[in-house]
Amino acid sequence: MQIARTRTSSAALSLATVLAIPWLAALAFVPTSSNVRVVDDDGPASFTTIQAGVDAAQEGDVVLVRPGNYTGFVVANKSVIVVGDLGAAVQIQGGVRVVDLAASKFVVLANLLVTGMNSFTREDQSVGLDLANDAGSVRVESCVITGGMWTGRGVRVRACDDVALVGCDLRGGWSNLYWYQENCDGIESREASIVTLYGCVARGGDGLPQTCGGNPRSGGDGGDVRDAFLFGANSRFEGGRGGDNEAGDSFSCPSAGDGGDGIEAANASVYLFDSATVAGTEGLSIYGSSCGGCGNNGYSGSDRSGGTFSDLLGTARLLALTTPALSGTTTTAELHGTPGDRVSLLVSESPSGAEFVPGWHGILLVPRPRAGLGTRVLPAGTIPASGDIHMPLALPPIDPGSPARTLFVQALFRDAQGNVFLSGARSLTVLP
Repeated sequence: MQIARTRTSSAALSLATVLAIPWLAALAFVPTSSNVRVVDDDGPASFTTIQAGVDAAQEGDVVLVRPGNYTGFVVANKSVIVVGDLGAAVQIQGGVRVVDLAASKFVVLANLLVTGMNSFTREDQSVGLDLANDAGSVRVESCVITGGMWTGRGVRVRACDDVALVGCDLRGGWSNLYWYQENCDGIESREASIVTLYGCVARGGDGLPQTCGGNPRSGGDGGDVRDAFLFGANSRFEGGRGGDNEAGDSFSCPSAGDGGDGIEAANASVYLFDSATVAGTEGLSIYGSSCGGCGNNGYSGSDRSGGTFSDLLGTARLLALTTPALSGTTTTAELHGTPGDRVSLLVSESPSGAEFVPGWHGILLVPRPRAGLGTRVLPAGTIPASGDIHMPLALPPIDPGSPARTLFVQALFRDAQGNVFLSGARSLTVLP
């Protein structure tokens, strides 16, 4: 990934102007009618399953999900935005998969509560979110993703070029039973994947206890990174607790499970900025008389294990932006930084491939600002003594039946010494 120099525009824009200017009007949405596919499991919507909404969606469509309980779904090589309605509890039972995205495509998943199924054999369903062979961009925002019992990682990433999660809670399921040896990690990344986390918690699942013979399972790792790149800002990676040995075997002295690692890495580059790695605690032998025998305690995990870890110095800066929003209303961008920071919003019609910029203390997730092209720069002001800016953004009216519009926003902070910091990136879908 290329290391870049700072370049921004000083042109002052309002978000209403940004939404109205020709480069946005030229987006490839379906022109004949609204591009919003509404899903409701108990209502008058056209679709009762998310999968049906995704299947019906054309390139760039929005799948807006009303509150309810849904089964898992698959997005295969299609640009689509799947977003839970504002304030909705969208519960998804079963794996969500995004696979085979071409480099020109992107997927947004926002405001979803996903739990993988409990399964010994169906990892595609027990993994909360499974991402594979994606050359395009995947954005995951404000989601709680939990793996199922026995084989369920929270998030599994394989051979993906640009995966970014912001404001998410990632949890491995209960770690595996009997013969299964894979741990249930909060997030697992493999095969040259590039993963970015901002403001996330990734926790390995706890090991299952064992009674009357056999070894209890170890806790999962908060992050497991192999042959891949991981950047974490303002995030926490925590190993799961080892399973207890609740009743020793009469013929052996089984050990309780070990705690998981905060991050376990192998042949990987891990960059952490204002983030914590926490070892999982060991399981205990608390055997009783029901099976007799004996047992041993497990071992505590490690904060960090293997790989190459690099810590960037400083304090992370934050951007919060609520999606979706209604046209003709006002939404708010919440910016948190150090007093005296000058802040700009980088606003784009699309995400871009992750560009690691160490001098900017982060990953650039929207296209680079260039004169007359792509990303626009919206000055947001200077961070006051409180450390926060609440910036109102007026959204222009969109005629009923017209396409919804989605923007991608990232904040750039420059402190008094000229140091630059990037927030995580957020999407903003504006509905007619």
